[in-house]
Amino acid sequence: MSDKATHHANSQPSSLPNYNPAFVRKAAIYSAASCVCWLAIALCILTFVDPSNSQCPGWMTQAQNGSPTSLWVIVGLFSAVPTIWICIIVLRWKSFSRKIYRHYTIQPDGVVGVAPGFFLRKYYPPANYDYNFLLAGVCLFWSLFSAIPLVFMLMSCTGLAQALYLN
Repeated sequence: MSDKATHHANSQPSSLPNYNPAFVRKAAIYSAASCVCWLAIALCILTFVDPSNSQCPGWMTQAQNGSPTSLWVIVGLFSAVPTIWICIIVLRWKSFSRKIYRHYTIQPDGVVGVAPGFFLRKYYPPANYDYNFLLAGVCLFWSLFSAIPLVFMLMSCTGLAQALYLN
């Protein structure tokens, strides 16, 4: 690829069809803020609430087979990791947006891969992708996904499920 083509791939035009970087960045910022809030609430509950009289003594849940699982691990894996990921996306937005632009404008023909038969992937024309909808949906899903440990903790370890008559 020539230097001119490389320079063109690294620079972003003011607009691309089906991709508005300002809109998607705003969605990512809101998603990161909600993930941080869910994580902070879960960590405050784990830190400041005494679990000795709850259904999860020591913040340990009992599985069907009897092996205990720490809620700290569940919050770490299903809330802290997604929160860190979305925050990295927001903090490195220019790089992330540049990758989207490159994928959107430089499309190899046919099937390419790292090696024959390994990671083969067919590229479709960029007009088929609605990046605004796709990335805003991913941000919404990520925010809801990071709330799962908090909902699990409130429903299974506190009396909230009984209070709401869900059990």
